[in-house]
Amino acid sequence: MEKSVNINRLLINHARVTHSHLLSGDVPPEYTAWQCHLRVKHVLLECEQYSQTRGNYSTCTSMKKLESVDNETIADFIKNIDFYHCT
Repeated sequence: MEKSVNINRLLINHARVTHSHLLSGDVPPEYTAWQCHLRVKHVLLECEQYSQTRGNYSTCTSMKKLESVDNETIADFIKNIDFYHCT
């Protein structure tokens, strides 16, 4: 059940790492590789650092299309890029 909750959070662009600052009052986390605010969409669909790995799991180009991808596939991808613990 935890896995499906984590995947569902990602599909609505929410993750602990990207939204915990709202509750704590901290500064939003930055994605140091690109010097921008860390966003789920960027990690799942846009980040060049993960483009080759992403291609092994999905070729989706939008969050809406990503909803049709099997949750197990998404979980495998985010585990592979070491993002699963951030959800």
